[in-house]
Amino acid sequence: MLRALRTLIERQILKARAEGKLSGLAGEGKPLPDRSGEAHVDAGTAAGLHLMAEAGVTPEEFRLKRNWTPRWRTMRP
Repeated sequence: MLRALRTLIERQILKARAEGKLSGLAGEGKPLPDRSGEAHVDAGTAAGLHLMAEAGVTPEEFRLKRNWTPRWRTMRP
């Protein structure tokens, strides 16, 4: 099953390359960004967070955590 899926993916990549769909893309010729921090996140969540970051949007839970952390530090004895 995995081999068939791998073959299908490779064929689609080769077809896209032959049709020129893989040239002229943003970031072409540059190294891939370091996304090691996303290793613990499922692919769907990682994609969503990436889209939000590109749009300059911060998830609500990130904003809440950023606001909470300084307050928490002042509460500690």
